[in-house]
Amino acid sequence: TPSYFEKFIDSEQDQFSQIVEPKTETERSLCKIYAEILHIPQIGVNQNFFELGGHSLMVAQIIARISQTFNVDLS
Repeated sequence: TPSYFEKFIDSEQDQFSQIVEPKTETERSLCKIYAEILHIPQIGVNQNFFELGGHSLMVAQIIARISQTFNVDLS
């Protein structure tokens, strides 16, 4: 049987494995960009980019895509 600590860790992981859907058009656009860069079907607003396999080179791609999508300069 799992110890108290193992149960606690499992409950913490479950909390973040639940996908929280984006609520606004901006959140939907950002989640779509992140999902495309990470090559995953869906990402929620509460999920951690690095825990999903993201790395610094992908951050550069995300910045470029956000700049293009929202017509903003993020440099």
